[in-house]
Amino acid sequence: MYSKIRTSVFIFFLCLMPVLFSGCSKEENPIDDFFKAFVQNQNCVELCARLNDFRQSRTCLVYKLQFPQLYTELENMEIAATEQNIPEIYRYFSHIFNLLNQLNSRSADMGFLFIVIISVFIFTLFLFSTIHVIQHKGKEIISGAMAETEKERSRVARDLHDTIIQDLRLLEMVCVKKPELKEIAPELAKIQDSIRGICADLNPPGIAFDDFDSVILGLCTSFEKNSGIPCYCHLQEPEIFNFLDPKKRLNLYRIIQEALNNSRIHSECSKCSILARKNGSGSGFVLFINDDGKGFDVNKIRIKEKTNFGLSGMKQRASLLGAKFSIKSSSDEGTEIRIEV
Repeated sequence: MYSKIRTSVFIFFLCLMPVLFSGCSKEENPIDDFFKAFVQNQNCVELCARLNDFRQSRTCLVYKLQFPQLYTELENMEIAATEQNIPEIYRYFSHIFNLLNQLNSRSADMGFLFIVIISVFIFTLFLFSTIHVIQHKGKEIISGAMAETEKERSRVARDLHDTIIQDLRLLEMVCVKKPELKEIAPELAKIQDSIRGICADLNPPGIAFDDFDSVILGLCTSFEKNSGIPCYCHLQEPEIFNFLDPKKRLNLYRIIQEALNNSRIHSECSKCSILARKNGSGSGFVLFINDDGKGFDVNKIRIKEKTNFGLSGMKQRASLLGAKFSIKSSSDEGTEIRIEV
């Protein structure tokens, strides 16, 4: 679609350029004919009539409005022709030709400048439209790659649930029935719970349901349980995320999940928090993910961003959300990730 629009705009301006440039070309001027005719017969009456007719033309009106000096010279030459003052007529012809040469030179410069401006405009338009198409294609590629990743995660989660967990459950039932293996049963139950947690991380439940708030709260509860780090979640209004479609909800879920994991692994924090509120327009939200850890140098992380897949992944997902993504971090205040949709 964007490629068709870009091509149509380019062709439109390409077709328009000859029309625009033709307006910059020099308009035919009868003064040369007046001079040739006067040199042949030196007929002042005929010249006076020609000048009188010419002064009623559109070209002469333009001279009167934009080039009053040239118009005055034409008036003076008409007076000289009425008085049959031939030397004065020749002198006015000389003045008029000098003025016309100056105007033609100026018009040529303006025409060239106009061509340059239009060319730069078309090139800029073409460049920006190309960049837009590339960005759009890049988003499609990233979205497709992430969709494939999520598909693979779902497959692994199903395989774990349908094979490993079922086998462990069967083994637990066998151990419960045999006194000598009864002590192993609780450990097998713990392993099953751990694998269920992994399955939930790989394929979070409830993404497509209306109660997405509970999914986020459940993520915080699970994080706190597994890491031992308190995680506070405050959603200013209920159903604040519900306008997002399932794909965007999943991207938001992954951003929060990655941010909490980064806090757990890297920040040495004692607590985390998630705050969501309506944005200024009331049509979206602003989400803050904070920790009170040791922080990091944001500029150095940006330099190493190509190797920092966690951070780049969050940014890519934020881009797919159509969200503004920013990070603030310092040793005194910890780290804050801000997402505005």
